[in-house]
Amino acid sequence: MTSRIFLYAEVLANIRQVTLYASLQSERNEETKVEIASDRKTVSVTHDGETASIFLPTAISGSANLTIPAKRAKEISLRLEIAPLLELASKADAIDDEVPWSASSLKNFTTLSCRKCKRTLNTPMTTFSWRDLPSENWAEMMDFWHCHRPYDEHHTDKAVASSKGYGPSNAVHALSGVGLVDILSFLVVETDYPGVKASILLKQSLPFITDEQLPTGHKKLQCANCDYSIGFVDKAADGYRLYKWSLVLQTTERPSSDEIPAERLICSQLLALIDSVGVRKFVLHSGPAQGADDGLLLWVFNPDLHYSSSTISGAKRAMKIFYCSIANAQELLDENSVSMEELFLPRQILEHFCAVLDQSNRLLPTSARKFQTWDVALLDRSESLMAAQEFTGTMSELGIAKDSQDGSKYLYD
Repeated sequence: MTSRIFLYAEVLANIRQVTLYASLQSERNEETKVEIASDRKTVSVTHDGETASIFLPTAISGSANLTIPAKRAKEISLRLEIAPLLELASKADAIDDEVPWSASSLKNFTTLSCRKCKRTLNTPMTTFSWRDLPSENWAEMMDFWHCHRPYDEHHTDKAVASSKGYGPSNAVHALSGVGLVDILSFLVVETDYPGVKASILLKQSLPFITDEQLPTGHKKLQCANCDYSIGFVDKAADGYRLYKWSLVLQTTERPSSDEIPAERLICSQLLALIDSVGVRKFVLHSGPAQGADDGLLLWVFNPDLHYSSSTISGAKRAMKIFYCSIANAQELLDENSVSMEELFLPRQILEHFCAVLDQSNRLLPTSARKFQTWDVALLDRSESLMAAQEFTGTMSELGIAKDSQDGSKYLYD
């Protein structure tokens, strides 16, 4: 039987506390009580003869019984002190997210297929090596990477940089037999992927692509078998850009297909932008369409928190996101070019991402769903299997709740 008591807890690492919410079907009364288990990792709430329990994201200090606020309400909110373990923050922060389908993780994958019909797109063993692409602003950062700027007495600094292969004018080009990998897509050559076809489309249907990336006629990429949209022609790189969220990967070692939800890729992209650009607010949009330029304003309030609830198994790592719909995305960007960053997404992916945030919002306690005019959601972060196993061991040492021995629950579902 499903419990009518909903419990939710999140770690406030900076002040070393855990916030616990308990949502009840009726107002609390004299019989309502909150108890801490002897292991200090489990909290139980009893109300109207029913009891619900939750594994906390971290061990807490305190006695077995907690004092509940006297106010009669259908929701109880408590602050619990984290157990005095100084290693907690440093060990948790030491584990980085894995970029989904990075070059290093793809060495055994040999086949890219359409996500919709599962038809193979590339010729067998065509892509025999994978290489990670640098960040978009890698050339602009060369001055910071060198103790001394490249010097040649017969050329300007710009010419020297270009001659050494890292000037801003040195574009990345697709290579036969190689898959170039960034966070959201693969860059490949046309001849290696006979299962992909290019079709002409209007510019306004893909406004997030620059004119340099699209050739004359503006071509998008589709599965040759089912016409499912899987990317676009990148003229600047002389190749095909294939969206990761439109593909499945298969290997001879593991015949079952491997897919990545679009929200997991977007999460990794946001984290990369926070790290490289240093902003926390983002405008997500698909460009003008039918006279409108609507989108989503995102504020990554906390890029790294741990939470648990009575509806999931164990603890999870996530970003806390504040978000709201906007009507004029480009106008907002023009007015806040320094404090906000832009992220273009295809219309259907943007709509899917909005639905994911709305679903997360509905799973939060009622009082935690809004912050001023913002809606609040949690976006789960993904971690490599090795990191998850290491974190599980760390949690055992520090008394953080865990649910399985292999750490699989810390991976993105």
